Amino acid sequence: MFCIDSNMRRTIIYKVTNGCNLACGYCYERRRLGEMKSCCTDSMADLLPFLEKEAESNSGNRYMICLHGGEPLLMGIPAFRKIAETLNRLDKNTDNSFAFSLQTNASLLTEEWAGAFFDYRHLMGERGVGVSLDGDSQTHDKYRKMIGGKGSYSSAVKGIRNLQNAGVPFGILSVTTNYSLENTQRIFDAIMALTPKFWRLLPCYNLNDDGSPLPYSVKPLSYAKYLREIFLLWVKSGLMKKIIVDPFATIISVIKKQPVPWCEYREDKCENFLSVETDGSLCICDTFPIMTYKDETKLHGCNFHAALTDMPDYYHALKHELDSYCQEQNCSARSVCKGGCYGMRWFFKEKNKELYDEYCLAKREIVSFIQRMVDKADKL
Repeated sequence: MFCIDSNMRRTIIYKVTNGCNLACGYCYERRRLGEMKSCCTDSMADLLPFLEKEAESNSGNRYMICLHGGEPLLMGIPAFRKIAETLNRLDKNTDNSFAFSLQTNASLLTEEWAGAFFDYRHLMGERGVGVSLDGDSQTHDKYRKMIGGKGSYSSAVKGIRNLQNAGVPFGILSVTTNYSLENTQRIFDAIMALTPKFWRLLPCYNLNDDGSPLPYSVKPLSYAKYLREIFLLWVKSGLMKKIIVDPFATIISVIKKQPVPWCEYREDKCENFLSVETDGSLCICDTFPIMTYKDETKLHGCNFHAALTDMPDYYHALKHELDSYCQEQNCSARSVCKGGCYGMRWFFKEKNKELYDEYCLAKREIVSFIQRMVDKADKL
């Protein structure tokens, strides 16, 4: 039904920089790492030799290098071209497949940047450049502001237009805040008008130190209600075959017994990920707090292949604990959600037991809702 690349790549999330030209009110990275650094790391150049050695020593693997931040465009076009050219060479000259993805706020995405992406579009994941945009201007600018306090919506849309004019595919990632819940129709219309290849919705679940939700955060059941409203708008719009909207497309594909790439809805989740921080620390993925494989493990001095393929002991213990919870609850959604996001569930488990339970209840609600919609469609 949907054009989804079902093969999970071995993904390296590389934090090109902790710096950012925005000061988003809900910034996950700022809360995770503290005050953002204002400069880019030089260690991307250090990662490239490790990738070359990995490619020369192994075959038949598919790698995705996710350039992340902070704001990755702060690295500059020359640095990006160096990365892309290395991946291009490894993709052509080794028995492995290399691709890259990039998540940007798009406010720095000039015509020159769009041209650089176009030059290496054959290395992009099928969904192209990921742009962070939370909906219409009013919703987006509520929390996604420039450092000086000005809203960033107009700059982001200008960046999107540059991608469109250059023929570069793009998708949109939207963070759902408490404010979003009041503006469902307006958000949907604004995103659809930009005609992205895909639109992925993610909840803002930020909590205070005492475990209570921050004022702008959503609770899982409220988020599930919002998803149901967006799903119905998607169906009514007639755009289901033109614009992929997640998590709906992924959930439908799982229900239809089709493999999907989104880790949250796969049995093999974090096993496919390695996150490299700007200081060279290695952890599973950035949904987790900074939890390195070993306290002394850094990019230099590590067995890079082992870092890519092995999982730390704490992950196996966590996976067992979370899966046991699903079994105890006799969860009806487990066959579809596959246990959800382990990083997010760990976060709730440590911070707020009530929200930990509600997270799973909300998953059951949205999976059950979409299952009913699929069953109804099949009968027509």
